[in-house]
Amino acid sequence: MINLAQNVWEIYGLKGNPFDTRALSIVSETLLPISKAFVGRSPLTREFKVITNVLRNPGGACVVVEGEIGVGKTTFVNYHRFLWERESRDKLFTPLNEIGVTPEWSLKIFVMNILDALISKLASMPDANKIIKKSQVFQEIMILSKVYFGKNYQIEAGTTAGFMGFNLGLGKNEIISVPDVSETQLSYYFKQMVTEVKKLGYAGVFLHFDNLELIERKENGKMKNLFEELRDVLQTPDVYFVFVGYRGFFSRVIAPSERVRSIFFGYPIILAPLTQEQVLEAIEKRYQLLSFDKNFIAPVEESFIIYLYKVFKGKIRFIMDSMNTLIPNLNTVEPVKLNGREASKQLLQITFERLTFLTPKEQEILKYVALKDTFTNKQLCQYLDMPSANVSRILKKLQESNLIYINQQIGRYVHYRVSEEIRIIGKNFQRKSTSKHSETKFTEALLTFEGKKFTAQDYQEAIGMAPSTSRRYLKQFVDQGKIIKSGKGRSTNYQATI
Repeated sequence: MINLAQNVWEIYGLKGNPFDTRALSIVSETLLPISKAFVGRSPLTREFKVITNVLRNPGGACVVVEGEIGVGKTTFVNYHRFLWERESRDKLFTPLNEIGVTPEWSLKIFVMNILDALISKLASMPDANKIIKKSQVFQEIMILSKVYFGKNYQIEAGTTAGFMGFNLGLGKNEIISVPDVSETQLSYYFKQMVTEVKKLGYAGVFLHFDNLELIERKENGKMKNLFEELRDVLQTPDVYFVFVGYRGFFSRVIAPSERVRSIFFGYPIILAPLTQEQVLEAIEKRYQLLSFDKNFIAPVEESFIIYLYKVFKGKIRFIMDSMNTLIPNLNTVEPVKLNGREASKQLLQITFERLTFLTPKEQEILKYVALKDTFTNKQLCQYLDMPSANVSRILKKLQESNLIYINQQIGRYVHYRVSEEIRIIGKNFQRKSTSKHSETKFTEALLTFEGKKFTAQDYQEAIGMAPSTSRRYLKQFVDQGKIIKSGKGRSTNYQATI
């Protein structure tokens, strides 16, 4: 009989998933509390010192935290939110979760999301009713959040709150009609809420904004305009704004505007991946925290974690993702501990099974780009000796299949990245040789024109390659004396001598 208990990890002696890819939370009731599971970025590191000094700056601040996707940026900021709310002398009030940002945001949406996040935190506190009833501002923001965000708060029947100049008696079944809210009114509420929060004994408010790395780089123009619009709100006293983004976000979005840059900490806090030892320590610590009695079985050998570390260049999220891909394919009746070679073999097989809908050429391209940090259409044209239009069609298919994505656009060149989970297939891929094989192919094409003249376009069609490739080889063959060139411009033609 198959064990259908929900927790598959019980057979390994664990209470939950040690490879959970969600950022560690500041909520203490989770199986992996950030206070115990956080690894690396110690007080001796530069990034710890910088963010601590930014947060020690009286009156508020704005700072950007940057790093590659998957290195642990969100967990890093969450850890400092935990420290400043639970461990510091001058405590900072912070929402339960980070706040996501999109290019569609406006000043109004930005402030509304902040108010909603703050009032949600207040509503979750043990003495929430008592706190909110004592503050007219909290009551009004509670109503605002309920109406605009649909939260199901328990507001006592009969409570009267002056809202935007209206007195509203809230009965159990009453429908609240709220007029449109101006940006000025929202900014006023934000400042008043910070003041009220400080009356509760906090030194200020710590706000963490995430998802900037998920916004396509081509949206930089929108993000620049958004920060211009937010400038005044970002100077709200006693508020610490921390924005988490991709590498280069500060230089592309913040730095170009002197007005915006002037209110931010002078440079971004850049996070590198954890070291190999730190990743191993993080996973071991998770085993210990989740084990029932310290007698657990690790699903894979440590050598496989080291292998994944090298494949993903230390990005812990994708190391964990790979484990989550592999484990469900193992035996669910009794625990199985795979050695490094067997685990990597199975993961590679699982990944290739996802790609069976691709043609051999498309798979070859995917293997090749899996070795690259970024790549362009032009680079692939040169590697494949294919016309740009053909490469574009392949890139479109790979993008629509979520196997690659646009990283950024520089001038007229679009730079792509391969989705991280695909990098596993490029580990042992060797770049194809274009020497003897290609030379033979291009030379044999000349034989089709034996005894007659031909143009560059005739030769291009014969080899089925890009115009630039055909011209390069024609020049090479002229220099080698294999063909004779005559005429100029559009009248140029060639004749083989071999």
